Amino acid sequence: MRSQVDFPAPCKKHLPTKNVGNFGRAIPQRFRSPLRTQRHRTGIGEKTSVTTTTTTIKDELQEDERWKEMTLYLLSTVLERDSLWGLVDPRRVHGAHIRHNAQHVGKHGIVTLEDKTGDLPQWVLSALRSLSHWRGTDGLYEGFERDVFRSVIDYFQKLPEPLLTYHLYSLFSRILVKHPTCEATALLAVQLLCLLLPPWQRRYLQLLLRTAARLCSNVDLPPLEPGLGTRALVVENLSPALLRSPNGGEGDETLNHALTSFLLDHADEVTQVPAELLVQLAQHHKTHSSLQLQKQEREGKGKQHSSASRSTESRRKALPQIKPPLLKYLARHLRQLPGLH
Repeated sequence: MRSQVDFPAPCKKHLPTKNVGNFGRAIPQRFRSPLRTQRHRTGIGEKTSVTTTTTTIKDELQEDERWKEMTLYLLSTVLERDSLWGLVDPRRVHGAHIRHNAQHVGKHGIVTLEDKTGDLPQWVLSALRSLSHWRGTDGLYEGFERDVFRSVIDYFQKLPEPLLTYHLYSLFSRILVKHPTCEATALLAVQLLCLLLPPWQRRYLQLLLRTAARLCSNVDLPPLEPGLGTRALVVENLSPALLRSPNGGEGDETLNHALTSFLLDHADEVTQVPAELLVQLAQHHKTHSSLQLQKQEREGKGKQHSSASRSTESRRKALPQIKPPLLKYLARHLRQLPGLH
């Protein structure tokens, strides 16, 4: 299999050279803690700003946790399990990733990255775009499209980790086994699992799946391998780039190919945010807001009662204090007034 750097001269001339052959590029760093980021941005001595920032960060972390809890709860329900313990480590599931994947998307539904250095190299993006919109007259020489395809597959297969990640291997490999006859249930489970991916891996997955699906349906594309259909070739080469066993090897090849075929069939759907999750979150937010409002009302009434008590005490203390001798003087003179006897 030829890599990008082995392209013949006519092919190299028409492809971007930036990052060409950079198959071993480092995986982007995990999202930095928002608390750490804000701590560096806030000046020393800005007490009001620090208090506001701390409150905002606390709210953000609580919201991240709600997304995580709801997603895992719905996933366990779909898989008909009381718990996901033993299948996924909750400590490796980040609510911030789930929220980002759901809320930061472009007009075509592809997740966007805040850190652009974590995106695919420009030559890979160009190659994917070329394959997605391939026409019969695009080839510069015979076999040009095959070289582009192999170069892209080679890049994804050489990433340090498959796109569906090692720690989600057990869950992904069980989906089609547990729901072989219920496509809607399997699709919902895959949608929830894809939300757990780090944003950069979710973006890579979206771009690769959509390109592969268009390749399989492109009637103008010449055969990429003599004697082998385009779809069969795509599934065979795409499978190890998507899912590999963390114990080494590709795992169950039949299951991996079945999952890859399922992903290709639903390339535009698997990374959509499930409506069921959004409904659950909306109901949770409604309940939480109602409880918060009740709490604020109770606290407000308590403050009003306390304020009224303090006001009464203040008025009592403000009354003039009459000394005993003066009281005797006033009493004696009042008794001398006519009509008081």
